[in-house]
Amino acid sequence: MAVVHVPFLQAAFGTEALSLGQWAMCLGLASCVLWFDELRKAVLRGRERAGG
Repeated sequence: MAVVHVPFLQAAFGTEALSLGQWAMCLGLASCVLWFDELRKAVLRGRERAGG
């Protein structure tokens, strides 16, 4: 977060501040990894129960 909001880091890395909507998109996309992994684990647990 500092790289996109602290002025001297913005200059060093060539970044700009993100809007609230852009941060929401980043959070949403990043959380997809967690949601899909939890879904995968639930499916695997379901298969183990059905087979055992």
